[in-house]
Amino acid sequence: MGKRVGIIVAMRKEWDALFADTDFVGCGFATGRTKHNIPFVAMISGIGKVNAAVTAYKLWKEHDCNHILSFGCA
Repeated sequence: MGKRVGIIVAMRKEWDALFADTDFVGCGFATGRTKHNIPFVAMISGIGKVNAAVTAYKLWKEHDCNHILSFGCA
């Protein structure tokens, strides 16, 4: 598979904000392409550094992501 961007969000509220302007309705895992035709995988990790690290590893190892973004609020 080709390289893609991985997006991590911790909470459902952040997930909803990320996909607010799209037709996408998901359950915590999404694949697709951006408006610039860049493939992406998005996942909800849960709150905490350990959850974020596990999700980042999954995005890297299982989904071949070469860039990972953490999206959310602090």
